[in-house]
Amino acid sequence: MLGSQAWTEHGTFDTLYTADAAEFCPIEGNQSFFAVGTYQLNKEEQKRVGRLWLFEAQQQGENDAKKHKMTERSQLQTQGILDLKWYLLLIE
Repeated sequence: MLGSQAWTEHGTFDTLYTADAAEFCPIEGNQSFFAVGTYQLNKEEQKRVGRLWLFEAQQQGENDAKKHKMTERSQLQTQGILDLKWYLLLIE
């Protein structure tokens, strides 16, 4: 156990491939969003596959009765994600 805090499970999700990266958005007002990247090597075809998911974490209820919900907002099939980082500059 890390430190004195206990882990609490708020949901589960089948990523289909190995989940290699997950990170919450650090931008003010968007901290409820998080991305998950996956990677898998198809050894027969020597091809990388993966997905990038965008989720929103939402709290429902108040005080001790708080429940948490993960809502998928977007999904992109790609060649595989080994790491990810949020781009912190505004793109116009």
